[in-house]
Amino acid sequence: MHGFKVWLDHAGCALPIEPDGGPRGSATRMVLGSLARRGGRSQVELRASDLASGAVTAPASADAPGEDARAVASAARSALEGLGLHCQQPSR
Repeated sequence: MHGFKVWLDHAGCALPIEPDGGPRGSATRMVLGSLARRGGRSQVELRASDLASGAVTAPASADAPGEDARAVASAARSALEGLGLHCQQPSR
């Protein structure tokens, strides 16, 4: 199992990470996650923390067939949707 941290901006989009591990930009949420690959499947579990209030969501998890990057991305996207989070980029 592998753990990771992602910083989100006000639109729910991931921010680049600085060399010190902190977010580059204005983070409003931090998402803590874990990834497990086994039996030909990838499972992602996420929990989000609102940086202003400190409120933490209940965990959301999702899995996808496969153990490659595409499977991990699919499971992560589903888990984020389970938390009600998704990147809302402005239309151009």
